[in-house]
Amino acid sequence: NAVVTSSVFREVLVAAVRRAVRLIAAAEFDSDELSSEDDSSESASPPNDRKRLYSDENAPDARLTSFLTGLLLSEPVKCNLSEDENTALRCSLFEGWCVGLLSPSPPWRMVSALTAAGILSTCPVALSSTILRVPVLARYFSRLESTVARRQWAERAAAPICSRYSHALIELLSSVKRSLRLCEGESPLGPVRVDAATPLPLVSNSLSSDCGSWEWNDGWISSNAGWEVWTGFVDIMEVEWKPPSRSIVRTLMDGGEGPPLLREGCTVVRGNDWDNRDDADNEDGKDEYDEEKSAKEEEKRAADEEKKKKQKDSKRRLSEGDKEIDPAEEDDPANDEDPANDNDSACEVDQAKEEGSPELPHEEPDEPPSATAESSGNEADEPNENEDGDLCDLESTKKKKKLATPKLPTGTVLSIEPWGGIPAMARRVRWHRTGKEGVYRYGGNGGRFDLVHVETNDKNTRVKKKHPPPESLEQCAARYGFGKRRKCNVILRLSNRKHANADNTDTCCDGIMEWPDFGAGVLVECTIYSDGAVAIKEKRLLYGSKDSGWGSRF
Repeated sequence: NAVVTSSVFREVLVAAVRRAVRLIAAAEFDSDELSSEDDSSESASPPNDRKRLYSDENAPDARLTSFLTGLLLSEPVKCNLSEDENTALRCSLFEGWCVGLLSPSPPWRMVSALTAAGILSTCPVALSSTILRVPVLARYFSRLESTVARRQWAERAAAPICSRYSHALIELLSSVKRSLRLCEGESPLGPVRVDAATPLPLVSNSLSSDCGSWEWNDGWISSNAGWEVWTGFVDIMEVEWKPPSRSIVRTLMDGGEGPPLLREGCTVVRGNDWDNRDDADNEDGKDEYDEEKSAKEEEKRAADEEKKKKQKDSKRRLSEGDKEIDPAEEDDPANDEDPANDNDSACEVDQAKEEGSPELPHEEPDEPPSATAESSGNEADEPNENEDGDLCDLESTKKKKKLATPKLPTGTVLSIEPWGGIPAMARRVRWHRTGKEGVYRYGGNGGRFDLVHVETNDKNTRVKKKHPPPESLEQCAARYGFGKRRKCNVILRLSNRKHANADNTDTCCDGIMEWPDFGAGVLVECTIYSDGAVAIKEKRLLYGSKDSGWGSRF
């Protein structure tokens, strides 16, 4: 009775419902109107210290909010209020519950969508008044069809079962479309915009159909209504071709060591398919490099032979010097076998005494014994001195004859070019030794590689690292099973049958062929002949990936 008799009390209840929906929709939300540039480090507080919109004591209750909404929409309240009062009450409640559609919480969006759809079913004019008052809600309803389409496609694996959230969105869309049919005015629904993985609706405006399914009228396939469904399989025959060898790049990429992109500025040398070109030539200077390399190897071989010869002569002289008698050992009296025949001064003095000759004066030696020993020692060390001299001569010869290493026949990539109409399958290269330029295959012409990506040292005389070529399109197709026999199950949906000739023997119809193995659907044109044969012509891809996943078929 209080709700019926007191308009102020009804306004209080409506305000309480609208506030509760708004607070629940912004669960744990705190106002961040100030940007991070305006906030100072002193005023900024951690997330745990921020003030909540409501405390735990006065937190809104979703069940109480739904109860109050049901109370205001009940039949006794409706019967005791005028038509204008009922319309104003429902419009206010619909606008309040539409705010819940903007919530970041999917469960609350689901509850808000179901409640808003129920209110809109009882009061169709509430939609136009809401979108005029709140521009944010007008933009939401303009993309409602796109939201429903994406949600339906996201849950296609569970069809025909859908989630409560998807069911709530469909209910809201149905109520909005019913409201637009009953109330004249501009439709807030905008065009359907989806991403690449979501199917585009089948344009059926030009097709006449007796089916009353709204899904068929809007071009969607959510049920079998309006379609003649055929099931079968497609047998993909084996292709007679020699598959290429498996590339090692996939294994390297799994380990994070894949080859880098051959871009501008990279260094290259000729590859394995260089000689398989139509105009194979030595524009990279490889012939000059081979001549310089062979000359260097010949000089190095001659230098090694000369070095070995000198070492052999030095060893021979050392062995001969060891066999010579030391002069100091010859003058040693202890080793004298016939002292009588020696011509030393001691023997001459004894003979003079015996013959009675006068005594000869004693002659001092010109050099002391130490000097004689030193001289004899120097003579003994002469072979070692010759050995050291030979080694010094070898080292000086090695330093004088240092051989220059020839430069590698490398080139620099100038640009990435197409080959045979396929982009990025060739490279334009300028060669360092000759200065010539040319365009060479790098994956084009069936996976041919005229170049190899390398990394050289600073002097450009040695290759530090050689990168393997990337995986070609043929290797990628072979990895995905191209050319092998395969059987794929398909679902063919036909509609809009019409006769193709005057005899009414052949029938043409439009349809959609679904490829579950590829996750795709194709718009087809079917011709059913009088003998029972069916010709299917694929026209365009409706949904699924158009750039990948078809390797086993095409």
